[in-house]
This record gives sequence, C-alpha cells and structure tokens, in this order.
Amino acid sequence: MGRVFVGGSGLNRQESWVHTVTQFVEDVFAGGWKLKTYSHFTRPFAARFLVPEIRRVWRAQAAARRELVPIMKSRLLREAGKSPTIDEKGKERKQKPLDLLQWLMHNNIENNNNNSAKSSPTSPLSGRKLRTKTQPARKKKSLSELAELTLVAYLGSTHTTGTTLANLLLDIAARPRDAEALREEVEKSSMDLDGEAAGSTPATKQSLHISRTSKLDSYMKESQRLNPAFLSTLLVSVCFLLFHVFFTHGVPVLIFSPNPVTHSRLTVHPITLSSSLHIPASTHLLTPASEVSLDPDIYPDSPHTFRGFRFSDLRALNSSTDKDNNGAKFQFTATSPQALHFGYGPHACPGRFFASTVIKALVRRILMEFDLKIAGAGDEDEDEEERRERRVGEEGGKGEGKGSGGRRPENDVLGAQVSLARDAEVWVRRRR
Repeated sequence: MGRVFVGGSGLNRQESWVHTVTQFVEDVFAGGWKLKTYSHFTRPFAARFLVPEIRRVWRAQAAARRELVPIMKSRLLREAGKSPTIDEKGKERKQKPLDLLQWLMHNNIENNNNNSAKSSPTSPLSGRKLRTKTQPARKKKSLSELAELTLVAYLGSTHTTGTTLANLLLDIAARPRDAEALREEVEKSSMDLDGEAAGSTPATKQSLHISRTSKLDSYMKESQRLNPAFLSTLLVSVCFLLFHVFFTHGVPVLIFSPNPVTHSRLTVHPITLSSSLHIPASTHLLTPASEVSLDPDIYPDSPHTFRGFRFSDLRALNSSTDKDNNGAKFQFTATSPQALHFGYGPHACPGRFFASTVIKALVRRILMEFDLKIAGAGDEDEDEEERRERRVGEEGGKGEGKGSGGRRPENDVLGAQVSLARDAEVWVRRRR
C-alpha cells in the first residue's frame, strides 16, 4: 500500500515512515475523542498543551512535509526537463510514477489550469472578478499541503481496510466449512487461468485470479453488511477530512463535527423534496447505512442472518435472467441506495476498488496457507445434530455458520464507530 501511495523511492520501506503513518492514524482517532471533551473555547489551548496525540499529529505533518516535498520537487523538475527521475534501483525512469502522490500533483495543476481558463463575471462597480456560487474557485495547494493530504489518504485507507479485513477473518474463522468453499473457489480460479494467463506477468495473473472470486467478494460484502467499520455512511474522501486537524500557526481552525465518524451534510439553503418534505437551512443530514443494511424490505430473506454467499447467489441469479448484467450491483465495491457503506454518488469512496483488491489478495494467501478458528472453539468434527442444538436460540445464526469454528465475538460500538472486540482471539495453524 505504501508503494502505491508514495511510489518506489524507497520511502515506503523506511521503518521511520511506516511508524509515522501508522501512529498518525492512531493519534488522530485518540486525539479527536479527547479534544471533544473540551469546550470549543478551550480546544485551541487543549490541543497545544493537554492532548499529546494532537502534538504528535503536528509532528507527523512535519515529517510528511520533510519527506514528501523534496520528492515532489524532483518530479516537477523532471517534468520541466531539468532533472531525470531515478527509481529505487538507481535506474532512470522514463514515465511518470503511478502513485497517489503523482495523482495529487496532477490534480492540483489541473484544477489551477481550469480556474485560469474559466471566465468569471465581473463586478459592475469595481470591475473585479466575482467568485460564482455554482463554480467556486479552487485555490492551488502548496507542496506542503499536498504532503499533509497524503497523510489524510493513509488515514482513510489503513484503518478502514484493516478493520474490514479483521472482521472478514473473524467471520471466516467462525465458519470453517465456508472457508473450505472459498479455498475451492480460489484453487479453481487458479487452475482455470493457468492456460489463459500463460506468458502474463505475475501481477496480471494475480489480478485475473482476484477478479474471478465471486464467492470471496460476496463474503466480503456480507461481512461488511453485518459488521461494518462505521454505523453510518463513510465517505473516505470527505468524512475523514473531519478528522484531519488543519492548523494555522499551531491553532486548530477546523474542529471535529458533532459526530466525527459519520457521513453528515449541512444544508446551506432550504430544500423541499419531491415528497413535500421541507428541510430548513443549517440542518444536519445523516445516512443510517447500518440500518439500511438490515432493512427487511431490501433483504427479505433473513436480514439479520449471516449468509456469506448471499450476494454471489444473487449475482448468479441475475446473470442468468438479466441481459443488462445488473448482477454487478451485488459486488463488494458497488454503491447504491441499498448499499451505503462506501457512500453513494460522486462522493463515494474513491479507494474502494484498491481496498477490495488488497483485501482479496491477503485473504486469498491466508486461506491457502492457514486454517483459522475462533479461540476456544470445539472440535470441528462434531456431528451436525450437535451443531444444530447449539445454534438454537442464537439470534439469526450471526455467530454460527456452516461448520462451527466458534461463536464470532461481537464488535464494540462507540458512537457511530465500530471496533473489534478487545478479547477477540483467532487461532491460526499452517495447513498440512
């Protein structure tokens, strides 16, 4: 993930940089909750003197500027033809790097060019150009600001990806028979593609294998549906900016929203919906993604029951009856009014495709090399009658599945944020 973010300059493998970005994620969450306990009036003082996590956030921002600004400057010199770009192997690179840092730089330049090209209305009194309401001008960011935005991207990717992966592994560990079905799919996709991908690069083969694991994709979506990282819609590109503390001379100028881990919007003018519902200005709107995922009108077949292959079955059913291939709406990365954990519309999480690929690659490797089981679970060879008796009375079978690997530990909920149970433990054994 680090290479995709900051390129192959070697920075992504430096222990100090890895520590900086991982600690930054922890400090933003911990510092945010601590800062909320102070009044708005005292928060600038508390951030500077009473909340050590906020001071560590400042140090992480300084480290990002120190490490990333020189990299961006060298890239700008190369684009101007004044300097070659040397990769981590000491070879001159002919093409532009394909990473987040380059994307931020390109997007920053494009936005600035677009602003210059747009014609804005002028004031009849002063003759100055006016900033229109429909097309607000975007100020070009400095390299230091782009370096800090890179930290925000780490914040929006490492926590959510890690939490989703951990929830998925807990769900698989609680259902060994499902794990076997997932392994069979992975093995079958590997065999089917051996001939098709002959001569392809290892990265291409890996991509082809991942794209043909519909059961694993379904398992990820079902795990996210019942055990999301957040109870409300999370838009990484927008929501996590609420966590990011922007500073002017060390004083926070943007404090956390009333609920910092939810997707909320503030109406700037009154809105009347087609249903005649009137929403006044300055109203906070919140999307209850978790409740939508449990709506019996959307999931009439046991919405509270964990069925790992629910969406792969729906995709198979749609592919055989729907010529428009609407089965794609049941993919893990798909967004719709019925699937809001990645957001919806133009502000949906832009990194969900990358996160999906990373999770699949990791789970695929884990499944093929290890057996997982919830700590303290009974023997896997207990008969079906014993398993059925243990499942009686448990809500919707949420902790049990096909083949019991132990009851899945329930997640902890703090506000709208969901975290793994602190006592959750998974036994891992290398497969024989």
